[in-house]
Amino acid sequence: MAERIAVPALFALCLIALTGCKGGPRSIEVDDLSEPQLATESERALAAGEVDRAIESAEALLERTTDGGRRQLALFVAAEAHRADAAPVKAFRHYQSLLRDFPWSPFVARCELPVWELAAAWMAAEPWFLFGDLFSGRERGAEAMREFAASFPSSARADDAVAAIAAYRFERGEYEDAVVYWDRVVTDYPDSEWADLAAFRRAECWERDARGPAYDATPLLRAARDYRRYVALRPDGARRAEAEARARAVDEQIAQGELLRADLYLLREQTRGARIHLANVVLAYPQTAAAAQARTLLESRGWDVSLHSVDTLRPPPVEGHGR
Repeated sequence: MAERIAVPALFALCLIALTGCKGGPRSIEVDDLSEPQLATESERALAAGEVDRAIESAEALLERTTDGGRRQLALFVAAEAHRADAAPVKAFRHYQSLLRDFPWSPFVARCELPVWELAAAWMAAEPWFLFGDLFSGRERGAEAMREFAASFPSSARADDAVAAIAAYRFERGEYEDAVVYWDRVVTDYPDSEWADLAAFRRAECWERDARGPAYDATPLLRAARDYRRYVALRPDGARRAEAEARARAVDEQIAQGELLRADLYLLREQTRGARIHLANVVLAYPQTAAAAQARTLLESRGWDVSLHSVDTLRPPPVEGHGR
């Protein structure tokens, strides 16, 4: 009787032992796995769709290893697994670490599409009614687009990434930031479908950034320069007529600003300053309405235009751009 009971029990124990052996590392706590085992297990789990196990193994390997090759593998597996687990922020942080820490890794090419898809999804979100982009995810999308453009400058989507950042900053009224990215589209991707719009927006950003003719003329001077550059370099540009009209309107604003400064000098009875600014208007912007007023003022006082500072009506170079 005892012998009959012992045989089935022994058989059951053998089955348990064999099952445990067949399971291999997957039945073992990650803390008990070696670094090579964690690397193998994380890859196996990801391929098998065992997302939680892949995350657990990859994160454990990241905490433990200093080996560059294993860190690359762990970062990629963790990013892919977090993405599959509907945790896009965690996924992006791991992709980002891989791209920044190991730019020549064989895993980098496999990051291009997922990073683009994450960035595009965030950028496509609608601003919140009360909080705008504070919680919409679009700011994170802009960060992801920057990472994409920096990591994949030769990608067919690189110009799209830079243009997306430029459009986002422009929409938010952050014109000094937007103009940097519009300029990158024009200079780095001259054949892009966005290049014509970017060349126009570059000027428009400066115009919108200006506070008005009574304030610093630098943004207006840059706007006029870039509108005319658009006209000169893009004879068949889709926005040529608008650029010409905007250049004339900006000229009028600059001229009105010079006229306001001349009036201020007249109020203070500082004739030299008044003469300089009146002459500037006549010499630099002769076709404007402000120039007609300046001529009248000059003639009424018997002043000529020999005293001027027309050279100051040139836009200073943009810091970091050399232009």
